[in-house]
Formats: sequence, C-alpha cells, structure tokens
Amino acid sequence: SKVEFILYNDTDGYFVTAELNESEGIYYVTGHVSGRDDATRFTPTADGSLFVKGLEDDMYIATEIQTSNGYTLLRDD
Repeated sequence: SKVEFILYNDTDGYFVTAELNESEGIYYVTGHVSGRDDATRFTPTADGSLFVKGLEDDMYIATEIQTSNGYTLLRDD
C-alpha cells in the first residue's frame, strides 16, 4: 500500500488522472494533466495488481515514485 506509480502517455505527452473504485480495486481514467505533480498516484492492490480502465490505445510509461521502507525505487520506468 506504500508503493505508488504515475502513468505518462508517451504517445500524446500527458499524465493520466483517474479515480479508484475501492470496492472493485480498479482505477477509472477521468482525464489528463500536463504536470507530473497533478497526476494520479496509482497504488497496487494487496496482490500487487494495478488495473486501470479507460486508457487510450497508446504507449504509456509507469514510473514508481514511492516505495515501502527497506526497498529502493525502480531505476528504470
């Protein structure tokens, strides 16, 4: 629950915003922003899955921005 990612649409050049439906454990895209600080911070479910519905058929970059104590951030996106 302490691991967080942001999603960047590399095709169109924007960060993804989404809302989590907690009962389903699924994020639904609500829009996009140009600034990294305004992007949604995605957190995987307890089993490590991350489901995002509503993404365009483009190329995305997932960047780990926070991790649990005792671990290091991923070096590569």
